[in-house]
Amino acid sequence: LQASVLLHGRLYLTSYHLCFRSNIVGYITEKIYPLSEVVKVERSTTAKWIQNAVSVTFVNEQGEDEVVGYGSMGDREAMYEMLMDTWK
Repeated sequence: LQASVLLHGRLYLTSYHLCFRSNIVGYITEKIYPLSEVVKVERSTTAKWIQNAVSVTFVNEQGEDEVVGYGSMGDREAMYEMLMDTWK
């Protein structure tokens, strides 16, 4: 998850949600995004040139677009295709 600080964790995809969970030395971060709030899914990069990330744009509770990046994926294409198939 790319936020103000990069977090190492796991990304979970269900029929209705995209979820992220990180547990680093007891500091737990959990995010759950309904797929119904997704407006865009794009292939993206980390470190400006490493092609191993996916960016997902959601509409947040304030009605504004929120972009969340997920990087360092072993198989970005597989994750991108699963996201697209599940989202649509």
